[in-house]
Amino acid sequence: TARGADCTAIFSDRRYAFNANQSVNEQYLIEKMCSLTSPPDIIILEGFKNSDYPKIEVMRKSISTKSVCKKESILCTAADFTEAPYADLPHFSADQARKIADYIIQNLKTCDKIS
Repeated sequence: TARGADCTAIFSDRRYAFNANQSVNEQYLIEKMCSLTSPPDIIILEGFKNSDYPKIEVMRKSISTKSVCKKESILCTAADFTEAPYADLPHFSADQARKIADYIIQNLKTCDKIS
């Protein structure tokens, strides 16, 4: 492009990183990651609020106290306010990183939403 490369790669004999300037959807991205010789144990995505993948919805009071994700895809919520958006889903304070991590680990073992 006029301002730089459309594609960049950094690599060594054991690792690589690839950055391309093209549109992709989460399904393509996840399939690519899962097709690696050593696929990841967990994939954490940010910004795919409309996807069906299990998610932790993170909310900030300064932006909104209302959920914007499909409820059926939400595992729990985390926010900088105490009022839980859904009474039937776990709700964490955004600064409870250890409790959120424990909840993720618990759900990795039991979540039927994960394929």
